[in-house]
Amino acid sequence: MQQKTNYLEQIFTMKILLLMHTYAADRHFGSFALELIEGFANSGAEIHVIKVNDIVDGLGATCLTPLLDKRKVKSFFKKNDFDFVFTTNNAGLGGYIKKYIRDIPVVTWMVDRNPFMHSGKDKKKIFNTAAGVITSSRANVENLMSKFNLKKDKVHYLPFMTNPKSFDHGKQKTKNICFIGSYFMNESLISELLLDSFDCDLYEKILDSISLLEDDFDQDDEELVKVMGLKTYLKIKKIDSAKFKGAIGNIISNKKRLSYLSCIDDLGLHLYGTKNIANLGSEFPGVVERFKSTVFVNTRERLCDIYDGSKIGLNVNHHQATTGLGYRVFDIMCSSALLVTNKQKNSDLEYLFGEDHPVPIYSNPKELRTICEHFLNFENERMQLVNECNRLIVDGGRYSFDQRARDIIRIIYPDFVASSGRNNEVNFVDKYDLLEDERRARKTQCGMIINEVMYSILNKIKKTE
Repeated sequence: MQQKTNYLEQIFTMKILLLMHTYAADRHFGSFALELIEGFANSGAEIHVIKVNDIVDGLGATCLTPLLDKRKVKSFFKKNDFDFVFTTNNAGLGGYIKKYIRDIPVVTWMVDRNPFMHSGKDKKKIFNTAAGVITSSRANVENLMSKFNLKKDKVHYLPFMTNPKSFDHGKQKTKNICFIGSYFMNESLISELLLDSFDCDLYEKILDSISLLEDDFDQDDEELVKVMGLKTYLKIKKIDSAKFKGAIGNIISNKKRLSYLSCIDDLGLHLYGTKNIANLGSEFPGVVERFKSTVFVNTRERLCDIYDGSKIGLNVNHHQATTGLGYRVFDIMCSSALLVTNKQKNSDLEYLFGEDHPVPIYSNPKELRTICEHFLNFENERMQLVNECNRLIVDGGRYSFDQRARDIIRIIYPDFVASSGRNNEVNFVDKYDLLEDERRARKTQCGMIINEVMYSILNKIKKTE
């Protein structure tokens, strides 16, 4: 790899590979990913993007798909002499790809708490070769260092960001309150464990784990299940400690979100999210009645349109965020809606914007309702706080996608200087440029099926013996 040493060379020859995943059912990148890709492109570097979903058989896989074509992958990396690799949640780092980026510095942004294990199951070594790991929660810095044995200079706190140019502050207000979010589904895992352990002491241990994580989510998951006496039980159930902790986080998040939303559902709430919100109809009919099921917020334009058309933009942090702020916070602060958010212990909100920041904060459903009623009735006060929030986000451009992309590049190249504007089109890598041809792919898939059948038969034979 040719090291970039002077500004002009960096501006014109920096070549970056982005390995990014998406959770979207339609497999398209969401607005956050697309804006970040654009931010990298606006640095003047040459950007290539691999959608990780194209090269894994599932985001939970512990290896890349067997359909990867070694010759194509080798040709791709030989053709592109990358200076830098960026990945979200350590996605896509496995197999042939890991082999060919061995000498290229890698930075991974832990957008979520847990990394993808596409390079294998060994969590202790997953970041051994990483040049840098990013988190958007200050509390998670120490957690990453201890959990993955990372040195302090390897872990970087970078808050999320927004694009001020996306918003139209002249838009007419047609909604009182909006919330764009999700109802998390994998809490059934905990329900099944509770039913299975109902007649023994494990039942109480699971409930105690929920209480402990509700009080303090920044606990090591492996240590938690060990202390609670659940390690052997979860191993038998083939549930790792991170998944157990994550499922509990979802339960706590759902509980918070629904308690808050149900207390303001009669104040003109507009709720947007995934279709699984409809499952709440029998328990929270008032909330589900506010769910705009025909509006799927799958574009940046639609998201910004909703915030600019609302008087109040509500935030209820995911419990796993602990001190961190989701990118929803920065979008609303940049829009013409007033951000109203829940209280967090040692919140990054105070850290970034000072204790005298203009964002109204609630600690319980009653406070949320009081705040919403007040600012729906006093427009001048609402607008004063909106303007103050706008200034905090826009001034200096510290919270733009362009700036954050440069911050990421400078983790590896501290002297990097971005060019004035975008020079190149983004190269979205077609999955068929990396996967086997259709005929060979069918042959490989048949081989995989035969191997699975043979493995199943051998297991049955062993059990019989």
